[in-house]
Amino acid sequence: MVLTISFDTATYYAGVGLSLDGAVTERIWRSKNNHGVELMTHAEALLNDAGRTFRDIDRVAVAIGPGRFTALRVGISTAKGVCSVRGLPLVGISTFELMAMDHWKAPGPLVVAVDAGSSGVAWAHYPRPSEFPVPVAEARAGVGVAMPKDLVARFGTGARFCGEGAGRLRGLVDDGRIMGGEGPARRPWHLLELSTPRFEAGDTDDPARLVPFYVRQPTIARSNGPGSE
Repeated sequence: MVLTISFDTATYYAGVGLSLDGAVTERIWRSKNNHGVELMTHAEALLNDAGRTFRDIDRVAVAIGPGRFTALRVGISTAKGVCSVRGLPLVGISTFELMAMDHWKAPGPLVVAVDAGSSGVAWAHYPRPSEFPVPVAEARAGVGVAMPKDLVARFGTGARFCGEGAGRLRGLVDDGRIMGGEGPARRPWHLLELSTPRFEAGDTDDPARLVPFYVRQPTIARSNGPGSE
């Protein structure tokens, strides 16, 4: 029996999930800016409920961003720590794909928006999402950061918008083009589902090289050294 655990701390909404031979259990919560303590508390509780411990984990999936600078690092460092003990396989998945999952069959182009605070929203454009059975990074036609009004202008009248940053577009675009945008836009099972084919294909990430995916340079990196957001 294969036990996979997933960690997602990309935004204020966080989640941890377990997949035991395809049977998924999960926990989702809104973090109080204490992702580190909360993540381990929920992970331990989920494992206890399943009658398992960290020693029973076979593989690890983690959300790699874009998202909040420090929060992302909590999830990624936790995933690396779990893997390092026994050399477990690790797969990182973009927050863009996770937020696209529930809207993948939407007609026309899909734009995923992640709140980027005063910088606006980080976005990813998927021109033909319905042609793919599940979201994959190769389906993205571009990523960037833009203010809400500029994002709406960039993608004209045909695109639909989803993700936790999509709520910032209300009043700028017809509500019928906004899917979700309130509350969490992703769930741990999304991460488990997208990572499973990669695990099965042996397409895993090197823990030493896996880093957060940003679409603009974070403030701390600009002042203290190289980095990207």
